[in-house]
Amino acid sequence: MGTCLSCLDLEQDLRPEAPTASPGSGMGQPGSKLPKEKVRALQRKVSFSEKEIQDWWREFLRSARRTAGKGRFLTEQEFVQVYNSVYPGDGHDFAHHIFRTFDKSGNGHVDFHEFLIGMYSSGSTKPETRLRWAFELYDINQTGFITKKDMEEIIRSVMKMLNPALSSRDSGYAETMANDLFGQLDRNRNSRISWDEFRDGAMRCSLVVDLLQCAPPGEDDEVFQ
Repeated sequence: MGTCLSCLDLEQDLRPEAPTASPGSGMGQPGSKLPKEKVRALQRKVSFSEKEIQDWWREFLRSARRTAGKGRFLTEQEFVQVYNSVYPGDGHDFAHHIFRTFDKSGNGHVDFHEFLIGMYSSGSTKPETRLRWAFELYDINQTGFITKKDMEEIIRSVMKMLNPALSSRDSGYAETMANDLFGQLDRNRNSRISWDEFRDGAMRCSLVVDLLQCAPPGEDDEVFQ
């Protein structure tokens, strides 16, 4: 992916100050394993190995609650707690938007099936899968289009979580970055970004997706350099 050069000054200030959580880091509940038949069923939905699914299951159990008749699930409150424990700022707004993309049933609960698909989609190495998830995150009102207001809200939530000093010092940063990114993606200048515009634009300007990963890009990516 390329780099949108006009954003570079802003990108330096948004460098994350803490790493994202990863499966198998010893934070789960020892001895907890999914039955093999459930693992095989999940593998029909995601390209994870059995070990990766078991690792994510242990991570899920770390924060999930059990309710009679509903099994294990995460609420938005637990999502917020996880993000606020990992990052230096206020992760409430960003966790809310992540939760929205995970909660496919819209019932306010994320079960392990939804959690695993969400983790797969948001971190997928398949460009189409990763970009589709990012589009859904920016499309706050689920209209099938992204507005400049949507983009500014998502960027502001990332800033609040990753760099609270920047967020409090200059509230115009989010608006400036949103204007810059939106201008590059809104090809037909109709004040909204379609899926096709987003997909094509993100291939030229990777920052629009990299911002959502909340981790520094790889050595070959120049977004934060």
